[in-house]
Amino acid sequence: MVLGKYCIDHHITLDDLQLFSNEILKYRTSNLDATKKHFKNFCDSENKQLVSGDLVIDRNKLILKKDGHLIPIRKHEFLILCLLASNPHEIVSDREIQDLLENYGYKAGYRSMVVYLSRISQVIGDSPINKKYIGRKRNKGYYWDFVTYIKK
Repeated sequence: MVLGKYCIDHHITLDDLQLFSNEILKYRTSNLDATKKHFKNFCDSENKQLVSGDLVIDRNKLILKKDGHLIPIRKHEFLILCLLASNPHEIVSDREIQDLLENYGYKAGYRSMVVYLSRISQVIGDSPINKKYIGRKRNKGYYWDFVTYIKK
């Protein structure tokens, strides 16, 4: 109520608020704990393609392909996928995944995060050698269990 009144009193439009919101998301993303290697790898792979097995994750176009076929995926799940794939064979903690989602404006509790990862695993299926792409280390986190190459 207070924000609405303030916006009306100061002639701030909804478009202005949306621009401001996008700037906040960019700021939060740029201020992810850069000392953490996982977030650094995630940020370094921005606007690039991650190739892992028969998957191509295009961070520039925000698309996922498997065997050349476009795979529909939600944006928050795409972010998790990118975080894991940009850190192959390294355990990414549950908290890191939740922090990433929060920095992009998604509120995700532990159970929601588990559902997202389950859904991602179902969507991408197995690797060409019938191995799961995503693994779980109990009480630690998740890891990408396949080699990933970064293309520009």
